[in-house]
Amino acid sequence: MVEEKERPTGVTILAVLEFLASAIVLLMGLLMIGGGGMFATAYRHDAGLMGGLLVVGGILMLAMGIVGLLVAWGLWTGKSWAWWLVVIGSGLGVLSILSLNLSGVVDAAISALVLWYLFKPHVKDFFGVQVSFST
Repeated sequence: MVEEKERPTGVTILAVLEFLASAIVLLMGLLMIGGGGMFATAYRHDAGLMGGLLVVGGILMLAMGIVGLLVAWGLWTGKSWAWWLVVIGSGLGVLSILSLNLSGVVDAAISALVLWYLFKPHVKDFFGVQVSFST
C-alpha cells in the first residue's frame, strides 16, 4: 500500500485559488464567445471582424482556463510538473515589477512569495521535487 503524503496547507490554498481563477477564466471565455456572436448580429459596421476577434479571444480564454484547471489539479494531487509550471509562472510574474507601477509591484511581490513558499523543503517533498535550493 502506497502511503499518501499530507498536502501542505499553503498548497491547498494555491490549488483552490487556481481552481477559482480558472473557473472565472472559463466563464469569461464563454461570455466572450457568446458576446462575439451577439455583437456580430447587433452591429453592422465591422461587426464580423469584431465579433470574430471576440470569439477567437474567447476560445483562447477557454484554453487558458482548461490549462489552469489542470495545473490546479496537479497542485492538489502533488504532481511535480504542476510545481514546475507554477515556479516558471511565478518567476515570470516577478518580472512584472519592471512595469514600474503599483499593480506590477504587488504582482511581483505575490509571485516572489509563492516562489519562496514552493521552495520550502516540506513543499518540495510533497511534490517529489529534487532541487538543491531551499528557503
